[in-house]
Amino acid sequence: MDMRKIKLLSLLVSFILLFFIVFKIVGLLGWNKGAERMSLLPEGFQLDGEGDIIFGSPDAGCSVYLFANYRCQFCLSFFKEGLPQILDDYDGKVKVVFKPILFSHTQEEMDALRMAVSVFKYGDYLPFHTLLLRDPDVIYADSYKDYLMEIMGLNSAIANSYFDDATKKYIDDNKKMFKELKIKGTPGFVVDKHVITGFSNMKLLLDNKFKSK
Repeated sequence: MDMRKIKLLSLLVSFILLFFIVFKIVGLLGWNKGAERMSLLPEGFQLDGEGDIIFGSPDAGCSVYLFANYRCQFCLSFFKEGLPQILDDYDGKVKVVFKPILFSHTQEEMDALRMAVSVFKYGDYLPFHTLLLRDPDVIYADSYKDYLMEIMGLNSAIANSYFDDATKKYIDDNKKMFKELKIKGTPGFVVDKHVITGFSNMKLLLDNKFKSK
C-alpha cells in the first residue's frame, strides 16, 4: 500500500473517530432536545393545576399535557404546526393542557408567563398567544410593556392574577414537576400515563389510541 492510500485511510479513520466523539458530547450535554423518549407516569402523580392553559374543547375526554415555553424553538414549531394538527385530527376528542415552564431567570420571561396564565383565565388568550409566537423577543420591547399595562388597565381580574404570588408559584411548580418526571427536553408531553419527549411518539400514541376505537 503506497503512502497516498495510507494517508487517505488515516484521514478516514480520524474523521470517523471525530464524528463519534462529537456525537457522544452532544448526547451528554443534552443538546438532542428533539430526541423522542417515553416513560411511565408515577402512580398517583397529579398533573392538573389552577393556571393550566387549555387548547381545544375543555370537555374532551383525552388530555395531552404539554410542558413548554415560548423561548424554545421546538416548542414554537409544535405550537405552529403540531398543535393545529392535533386539534384538527382529534376534534372534540383531545384537549392540549399547556403547563408553561421557565428555564431562564429573566424577569421579562417570568412576567410573560404570568400574563399568559392571567389572560387565559380572565381574557382573550389567542391574540396574546399569537403575539408571542410571532416574535418571542417582543417581551423586551417598550411597546409590549405598554400593551400589558393597557390589558391590565382594562381588566382588573387579569391585573390581580398577574400580581398574585399564586401565579408565580404555579409556574415554579410546573418546573418542579417537569424535573420530577425527568422529561428530557421541551416540548414534553404526558398522555394516558405516558411521559413523552418529542412530538412524533406522542402523535403515534394518539393515533393508536383512537384507531383502536
